[in-house]
Amino acid sequence: MPSADGAGQRPQEHDGASPLAPEKDTDKEGAGSPTEPSQTDDEGSVDEDGVTTLMEAAKRNDVKAVKRYLPYQARMVAKFVKTEMVDIAGGTALMVAAVLGHVEAVKLLMRCEGGMRDSKGWTALMWVALFGRTEVVRLLLDVEGGMEKGRGFTALVLAAKSDHLDCVKLLLEKEKNISGILAIHVAGIGSCHEVVSFLKSKGIVDPYLRMQPEKLVSEPAYLLIASGGGSGSGCAAGRHPVKRRLSGATHSCPSPRGQKRAGLLAPTSAGTPAGG
Repeated sequence: MPSADGAGQRPQEHDGASPLAPEKDTDKEGAGSPTEPSQTDDEGSVDEDGVTTLMEAAKRNDVKAVKRYLPYQARMVAKFVKTEMVDIAGGTALMVAAVLGHVEAVKLLMRCEGGMRDSKGWTALMWVALFGRTEVVRLLLDVEGGMEKGRGFTALVLAAKSDHLDCVKLLLEKEKNISGILAIHVAGIGSCHEVVSFLKSKGIVDPYLRMQPEKLVSEPAYLLIASGGGSGSGCAAGRHPVKRRLSGATHSCPSPRGQKRAGLLAPTSAGTPAGG
């Protein structure tokens, strides 16, 4: 099981008497038999990467198994958890279910794991905004809407950059005042015209639209700064990143598994925003 000082992971500890724990069915013949997992009240397992039985159930959208292991493994964090969409460092069962669009599993898991962050500060809502999981965005909005990684880097920014208009519409009410300008800026850079038009219709204007591009901070470096990356520069130092001029700033941002490189906001293979 991962330790708290390894990579920031701290699995939830319990004394075996969680208030969520189901009562044992003492009337069922064979209950507690170690040779019949389906008839035991076991607490699940954890592999060498910290991936729990609950996370595996979330991958499969196995609602029955999620209910079974939620009392024992809620809020546990994996050092590294893989899905068919992306690999997440410091991921939770909720993040796994959310990324895969498993709505019923999300409904169960969000009660216990809503608001948690992965190793680099991303929430489940940020992940689903990146992948355009509209129904999951709707579910998580009240729990995680408005949470930032760095100054102004929210789920709205990820949805805008990824051209997920329906997600942008859902997120705007809670995140407009936090990251509306950054959202329209990255949407404009990515030629997400419908998103830009929608944000303009809501009174959001990109004040840097007419700035001369020479030697301005590069697009990947701009988002790196906005997301809280780097050291002593841009937002991290209280200066607006667009006004900070750099020479030849470059950054490589690998895309999620199975997707072509679509710009700067695709996470790294470790499942986090590049540089974050």
